[in-house]
Amino acid sequence: MKRIMLSPISISILALVLTVSFTLSQLRFAPASKEELFYSRGLIIVGIVAVILSITAIILSVWELVYRRGEQKKQYLLYMARRYRKNDPFLRYADKTAKCRVVLETYCERYHICYRRVKKTYELVINGRVYDEKTSLIHFRHSLTAYFNGHFFKVGFSKEYRDIYITMDHELVAFKKIWF
Repeated sequence: MKRIMLSPISISILALVLTVSFTLSQLRFAPASKEELFYSRGLIIVGIVAVILSITAIILSVWELVYRRGEQKKQYLLYMARRYRKNDPFLRYADKTAKCRVVLETYCERYHICYRRVKKTYELVINGRVYDEKTSLIHFRHSLTAYFNGHFFKVGFSKEYRDIYITMDHELVAFKKIWF
């Protein structure tokens, strides 16, 4: 036995058709008194409001479908890009003896991801290798990225939300709120 799934578009169209047909059936007869005339005007107003709401629901549902298709296309293109992409070359091995401030670090799956500051340089370190860096005197909004073993890593600082984050494959792995 098949289940019938009604989409928001079909429900909106059904509501639109029922409202219009009910309003027209009630207005088919000529009003005999002032009360019936007032009643028929009320039906017209209710019918117009229902038609406007149904059309708005249809437009929003179509807009959502178009947006969802666009998101699916983006995900497919991202998958294809990952499938044929090579690893990013690392810049150098991380100096373990250098004086540094570890801003945020985490272990995820088999990767040790570290976001640190060495003097004026922010570095993205994965498993002891520096993959990306940014030099700055002041802590501005920025992000450092790397592609390694089929995974996309991103660390950064978001000024408007005042947080530091680490993501792996676009999923949040570590997060730290700063209050300065």
